[in-house]
Amino acid sequence: MEKLGVSERQACRALGRHRSTQRYERKQPEKDCELIDQIRQQVKRKKHRRYGYRRITEILRRLGWWVNHKRIYRLWATCDFKLPRKGKKRFNGNGHNACDQKPPAYVDHIWSYDFVEEKLDNGRKVRILNIMDEFTRECLATESGFHLKAHDVTDLLRYLFQVRGCPTYIRSDNGPEFVAAAVKTFLELLTE
Repeated sequence: MEKLGVSERQACRALGRHRSTQRYERKQPEKDCELIDQIRQQVKRKKHRRYGYRRITEILRRLGWWVNHKRIYRLWATCDFKLPRKGKKRFNGNGHNACDQKPPAYVDHIWSYDFVEEKLDNGRKVRILNIMDEFTRECLATESGFHLKAHDVTDLLRYLFQVRGCPTYIRSDNGPEFVAAAVKTFLELLTE
């Protein structure tokens, strides 16, 4: 408008903008500056750094601010006070038991066992326990039933240990049958 000497109406028509957008003055930042500073103070405190906007609202109310949680949420979003996402916890143990960390090197080095579930035609679930040697990919044993518990796992392992001998490692997931006290004590007795 200053450069070409045209009116506001002509400039807005040429740019395809509504005239009210040129006259709009945002009053909100001046009104909320003190509140934003207070929120920033609370977020930076070591004690409150993992708090979200709802807990910060409660803290501000205790400090004497009459604020609505929706107003705090709006300021939270516009000022980008978002919490950083939590990273995945990584297991840094010395016994790396993952398949890519410890591949099998010889026969009876690592056995793995897991349950597979299948539905029958009548709708009942049948559970199948498979134990295999990872080096040869040989299925050492298969046990099926409607209810397989920890003692069934120990019975099958006891039989395999008598027939084939004990493997160096046994790999499994964290299913309730494998982390049960009966299975743990059975495997600990073998290592002694």
